[in-house]
Amino acid sequence: MKSRVLPAKVAIVATAAATAAGIIGMVTLAHAQAQITRVWTENARYLPNQSVDVTAQVTGASHVRFRLMHLGEQVMASDDRPVDGNGRASWEFSAPDRDYTGYVIEADSDNGAQGETALDVSSDPYRYLRFGFLDSYPEGMSGADQQRIVDDLAQKYHINALQFYDWMYRHEAPVPYDGNGVAPTWSSWGGEKMSRDTITGLINAAQWRSVEAYPYSMSYAALNGYESYGVSPDWRLTYRSSGSPWSFEMLANRPDSTLWIMDPSNPAWRSHIVSQYVHQSEDIGFDGTHLDQLGDWGHSEDHQGGMATTGGVPVDLPKAFGTLIDQTMDATGKPVGMNAVDGFGMDHMAAGSATYEYTEMWDSHERYEEVQNYLQQQRILSGNKPSVVAGYVNNKWNNGPGFEAEASTVSRTGVQVATDHRDYSGTGFIDHFGERGDSVTFRVHVDASRNYGLVPRWSNATGDMAARTFSVDGRVVSRNVLLGLTKDWDHWNIEGGTWAYLTQGDHTVTISVDEGDYGYINLDELHINSFSTPSVQLFDAALAANGASHIEMGQGDRMIAAAYFPDRTKWMDEELTQWITRYYDVTTGYEELFYGPTLRPLDDSIVEIPGYNVSRNGLKNTIYARVMRSGGMDVIHLINLLNNDEFWRDPGNSVTDTGSFTVRYHYGDSPTPGTVYKVTPDTERGTRAVALSSRIGTDETGNYVDIDVDNLHAWDVLFMGQNTAGNGNVVNQGQKCMDVREGASANGTPIQLYDCASVPAQRVTYDGNTLSVMGKCVDLEYQGTENGTYTHLWDCNGAPSQTWYYTPRNQYYNPHSGKCLTLDGDHYTNGNRLTVWDCHGGATQKWSKPQ
Repeated sequence: MKSRVLPAKVAIVATAAATAAGIIGMVTLAHAQAQITRVWTENARYLPNQSVDVTAQVTGASHVRFRLMHLGEQVMASDDRPVDGNGRASWEFSAPDRDYTGYVIEADSDNGAQGETALDVSSDPYRYLRFGFLDSYPEGMSGADQQRIVDDLAQKYHINALQFYDWMYRHEAPVPYDGNGVAPTWSSWGGEKMSRDTITGLINAAQWRSVEAYPYSMSYAALNGYESYGVSPDWRLTYRSSGSPWSFEMLANRPDSTLWIMDPSNPAWRSHIVSQYVHQSEDIGFDGTHLDQLGDWGHSEDHQGGMATTGGVPVDLPKAFGTLIDQTMDATGKPVGMNAVDGFGMDHMAAGSATYEYTEMWDSHERYEEVQNYLQQQRILSGNKPSVVAGYVNNKWNNGPGFEAEASTVSRTGVQVATDHRDYSGTGFIDHFGERGDSVTFRVHVDASRNYGLVPRWSNATGDMAARTFSVDGRVVSRNVLLGLTKDWDHWNIEGGTWAYLTQGDHTVTISVDEGDYGYINLDELHINSFSTPSVQLFDAALAANGASHIEMGQGDRMIAAAYFPDRTKWMDEELTQWITRYYDVTTGYEELFYGPTLRPLDDSIVEIPGYNVSRNGLKNTIYARVMRSGGMDVIHLINLLNNDEFWRDPGNSVTDTGSFTVRYHYGDSPTPGTVYKVTPDTERGTRAVALSSRIGTDETGNYVDIDVDNLHAWDVLFMGQNTAGNGNVVNQGQKCMDVREGASANGTPIQLYDCASVPAQRVTYDGNTLSVMGKCVDLEYQGTENGTYTHLWDCNGAPSQTWYYTPRNQYYNPHSGKCLTLDGDHYTNGNRLTVWDCHGGATQKWSKPQ
């Protein structure tokens, strides 16, 4: 939602991004030398049984051996694969036939070097959705460059869906046409030049790598001059309180950038805008539609948005959004998602037909606890649809060294140090800074060679925008960077600026009034900006621990810095660059632990760590222990908030390692844990699951397992073994178990699917011919033989309807009916009946043997 940033603030980064676009991507961050520098697969996602090519880039070795691992257990391995003349070793294999499963691929060279990547085997990308973004579509981009941009995201971060941000011509008419069809080029609302061939080429490159391409689409906005594009002013929304139309300028004092907000409950507007969504789907080739809105702009007490029609009739915006989603999905025949801005409209979207849930988090969700509660409610209402969060870490904060303007070198006598306004930093600020030739030069120092944000702190109460040129060591890096308005001269702005690549050491950064620049500002300081690495680590961990993914990585190996995605005023340092790659390896390689339809919190679980304060909801100065159950596995997330507060957006303090400790986990009615594994993105080899020492016991609270942990840095993930086999459970590939309804033993009691537990109703015995539980046999109702015949519990009598053969394809085959045990309607919901159906080998017919 770009308009969450004030119009002036949007303008700053828009111009900075446009001027920097010519050099974006030319910088490669330095990586520490390693013998296996990279391991990757070609695609973001693979189908079951699809051919997979994995490659390792190697130095100083002659052979590499690869292993495919699932939850700490080896699935298959290669022989020794030779390293070719380009330093590459590769292995081709068929993906396992188990659907919706993550794997880790480990690579080990003959001289001891190691590397890892992840593999997502899923027939549907929406089970485990990992969004990234694109934001630049210049004319003349080669096909090779288009593919490289997509490959960087698909192969490094396993991004399987891309939001094409601000690709469109106009909000109400996204696709421009000429006499030959779609126009070859167009200018966006901010003046950026867009190329049709670049956009469609990037879509093709994404689809080639099994990545979904989604257009950013504002659901109810029209640019000034909308009447020429078939939109009526009668469709506008007005404020209930005043009756005035809802509109604003995205660029201050630029009427052509004015957005007028239309009524999504109006059938005429919906008909118009949905037809535009069909155009972008069919004529550009997008895979779905991503809708945006502005949130509860009217701050209504009834949570409907505080808006009305031009005739004064109140409008229920959340309800209207739900209708728009339905209509868009029906018209395009493709998936649709919509941004519930700070939760506005979430209940309608979650309960409706949206393919995925998407939330931009603002003031109502600044604390970890608020995020946790929101995601849990969303998960309940949506039935565990995939959840994507847009959370802008360190937004409205500077993180990096600051350099005072009053200590800098100025170029004109009239530019002077002043102290006559409040809240400046240091000993003063520079004023009268606005005449042609004026400049302020800062001497700065950086400790590493990489990209940095160059962010001034300024005030501008002139009533109009200002523009400045930024130079590094005498070389211009950005021209006409817009510096927006502030409330008055006593208020300061830091939401804007530009970026540059700085080598390690000393530099000069000059802000000047050059040709094309204009306006007066007061200048307080310059920050050399980066992301706070602990902030990103802790927030990303909290999202994964609560079943949500984070849209954050995009074009040019950039992390999203603000609501306006082209903002380049914060960059990752080397530690974060390496950590975020491992983060995506962990959350993809173990994806069924973090996401999916069976995920639910274990809110009554007890986690104790002697010597440390532990919280269930992310309180400050605690170890945040979030326990989730995914299928038959319990997962303990340990997030280190020691020395940190409960606000995820703030720049975090340095994360303090704990050293070794013991976790006591009271597992209640969960199956008795087998092996406990740990994975973490915090260490170089942390993607590889490590078995931990653990001990089972009982105290006054109940059954527990003590787990020895070597250290906690930012985030550890502990999971209880591979599955529940060993407790007598029969586990479906959806990681739920065969269960006797309500634990009843009466003849005719339905056999159902339910969360796995160590209870008598799931303690199954298989003797090679019969499945028995609670002293009775799994039987077909009325000895039926038709597809859909239900199973139930019955006295064991040797009848053919009680005979089950376990096949090499992990199915239970009943020869009486000639069919296999399956799930009614192929649904994984708790309480769903078990039936028989023609044997097909799909996931709903795959079961474990009880042990």
